[in-house]
Amino acid sequence: FQRGVLYHILSEAPQCVGFWSLDARQDHLYQLEEESYDALREVATKVAPVAEFLQQAKVPRARIALLLDLAQLCFNATDRHQTTEFMRTSLGNIQRAGARVDLIASEEVLRGDAARYDLIIVCGHRGMMAGVKAALEAYVKNGGTVVCDGATTIPIEGAERADDAFGTNVGTYAAPKAMAACQAVISRYRTMETVTSPTPDTLVHVNRVGDLPLAWVLDIESPAEARALQAAQSKDWTYGVPNYLREREAAEPRVRKAISVAPGYWAYDLWQSQEIALRAGAGGRRDGDVPTAFYGAVPIALYRDQIDALRVLRKVSSVTCGDTLRLAFELESPRRTPVRGLVPASVKVTGPDGSEAWEHGGNVLIEDGLLTVALRIARNDPPGAWRLTVRELCSGRRAETAFTVRK
Repeated sequence: FQRGVLYHILSEAPQCVGFWSLDARQDHLYQLEEESYDALREVATKVAPVAEFLQQAKVPRARIALLLDLAQLCFNATDRHQTTEFMRTSLGNIQRAGARVDLIASEEVLRGDAARYDLIIVCGHRGMMAGVKAALEAYVKNGGTVVCDGATTIPIEGAERADDAFGTNVGTYAAPKAMAACQAVISRYRTMETVTSPTPDTLVHVNRVGDLPLAWVLDIESPAEARALQAAQSKDWTYGVPNYLREREAAEPRVRKAISVAPGYWAYDLWQSQEIALRAGAGGRRDGDVPTAFYGAVPIALYRDQIDALRVLRKVSSVTCGDTLRLAFELESPRRTPVRGLVPASVKVTGPDGSEAWEHGGNVLIEDGLLTVALRIARNDPPGAWRLTVRELCSGRRAETAFTVRK
């Protein structure tokens, strides 16, 4: 479960990530704490080589917002565990329907932030601040669209109304009737993304690195798995969910996710450092699939150029201790043109004894096909034959060069 949460954060807020590990000792849940740490370490190990690249991602502005009004939050339910269940379920179902959606709170509506969105969705609201209601009605008069689901009882002048609720409690998460209601509304405002998935147990979040897409393909519960999770929690509040997840992961530790890619792009699995095989699909798009762990995710980098070769552009045969060695590398397409955009890569330097000189290496970004490496050779670095290896992390191409360090 924590693995899934971490990947969702990475896909939705790539520049605001802090890793944590569950502290469950006060409840004597030592096994859960160990599993939490293991999940954290697993995700961090995958992210580390491409962290600089992932942090370049910008999250596109959402065109749809889901309202959470203060009055509804305060007076919705006497059971604090159920107060926000309608919001959690509605948000999950709307995301499953293919929408990137923001949450918008009362104070944001009151200061006019609704104008940033094409659509405001109101789910399950039986209470609403008068000022928020008036602001939404003004938003509609100014050309915006408000859709109230079937569980909302607040009359908003000019708002459209769906026949059914988008989500009321955990029992309606991924439920067919609620999903159909969400999709009927979302389909009018959703644009076809660069990467999509046809399967109901997959979410795709598409961000941008410069002008190019970076897609996160996330494994989520199928409708049947969602029902089984709810049953497991009802049976055992403390251990039901983790025990069910352990059983599911043991039965199917890795899954394959079907994807559809817009024409004109080459797709690369950043975890595997390899090109994703794509075949002709419907509407000129191309179809493929990617492997991921149970409740895992795969970041896919997309480029307008296929990556074909990484070569040394400028070699230097020797350098004196205390000087700076400058090398250049070029990443090419099959047309022998530079690969456009940012491409993650790693630099590894080994000294005369074959051990890695980690202080000279690290993660880098190839920009528009060009990488320049500057090595400041220390006065006390050992003389002899050194080697530098660059590996780009989309297709796994490598380039090596040797140089001699002299006193």
